[in-house]
Amino acid sequence: MTITTSQIQPKLIYLTKRKPSLSEEAWTPRWRQHGALGMSRPRWRNISRYTQSDMVRNPPAELGASTAYDGIGIVWHRSPAHRAQHILDRSSSDTMVRDEYETFAEVIVNVMLIGAEDILRTPPDGGLKLAAFLTRPAGTTREAFGASVRAALAGALDGPLGEALGVAVTLPLPPERDGRWGLDVDAVVELWFADEAAAVRARTEALFGALGGERIVVLTNEVLLHNKPVPAKKFMAWLRAPEEQDRTAFQDWCLTDWAPGMLAAHPGVLYCTVNKALTLKEAPYKPKSDPEGKGALAPNYDIVVELWADEAGTVTAALAGLGAATCHLYRVTDTLKYDKGNIPAGAPSIGIKLIGLLMFHDDMADSAVRRSWALHAPLAEKVHVGAGRYIQNWIEESVTPGAPMARGTPIMHWPSLEELMLRFADSPRGMEEIIQDTAHFVAGGSRVFAEEYVLK
Repeated sequence: MTITTSQIQPKLIYLTKRKPSLSEEAWTPRWRQHGALGMSRPRWRNISRYTQSDMVRNPPAELGASTAYDGIGIVWHRSPAHRAQHILDRSSSDTMVRDEYETFAEVIVNVMLIGAEDILRTPPDGGLKLAAFLTRPAGTTREAFGASVRAALAGALDGPLGEALGVAVTLPLPPERDGRWGLDVDAVVELWFADEAAAVRARTEALFGALGGERIVVLTNEVLLHNKPVPAKKFMAWLRAPEEQDRTAFQDWCLTDWAPGMLAAHPGVLYCTVNKALTLKEAPYKPKSDPEGKGALAPNYDIVVELWADEAGTVTAALAGLGAATCHLYRVTDTLKYDKGNIPAGAPSIGIKLIGLLMFHDDMADSAVRRSWALHAPLAEKVHVGAGRYIQNWIEESVTPGAPMARGTPIMHWPSLEELMLRFADSPRGMEEIIQDTAHFVAGGSRVFAEEYVLK
């Protein structure tokens, strides 16, 4: 199977030993605690799957399994872009590293690799798993060795591995830093079995021995802790303060009172970002569709909330506490067009977001608009040189009655106000290209410049 870069879900694997002061009995609860901390962080939205594998302490001798280790942790990122976002979240990273010192003999970066997974037989969700960490023999390239491992496994599926419930091989991706991974191996093989007797019958020692090189083999019981292969549905709520309430007071209330309370009361809201509209002294541009005298300096909305949940009912219930505030809610499908990796998430995040609520030309079918908008993205990346991230949110439905008949919500994030004002476009000619291109499909709409708060 050929895997393109866009299809890869970067798979982080670490082979770890417990902190020496932890007993075997204390180790597993402490490791689960560490995993729960990781899953509670805002950056966890970048993760699709997470397992911890506990070591079998007395494996059958025929397996040649080591007992020198205490666990295998595996984290699947949704995409390379999600991996980039994950590591940019320095507040979460610092918290996790501090906890690693209380959990493991070494911090994870010293005992991990990130690779691309190739599944030869779909595995179960946990259970008895034999893992082999393989190092190629001298004189063999990593690419040739990876191909040999995959060929050997594929050839054994109807033979020695006939009883294997699942078969997967992970080959390392290029290291993110320092020239090599902390876990410096050339392939990781995972084999799932119904029981230890089936693992013994697979004669894995002969299989791995024929490949040459060195190996670490461990027998584990894998536990699935998180599995969200399909991202939750995304919703966007555009909020306006009640007429009798001060705008700034409403924004502060949303951030410090309503949003934290809503998230505590509605765990079905899996992720939440609150965007607080800003009043800029000046804006980098003014679309021709703006009414005279208005525009970006006087936003039509005070808060834009991005929420992820499995069902619309979860979100509408969560928004019920807004009272008399105007709320226009949409269900959207988001597409990341580019991410330069220079905007870490936070509360607040750095920089400024430009969020639009676009009306497209009435005489254009959805398919034509989506095609035009998608083709616009490369031009936007070329011209908006200061922007660090660009997301197109296609509106699938208006959830609340009376919401404007918008069909798209672009989000462009600049790392600073200076970048927004000075590098909104690469040149006047480039800006004119943007205006001419968007005129073919955009009729108008509202927008806000906002400060981002990633709350969950």
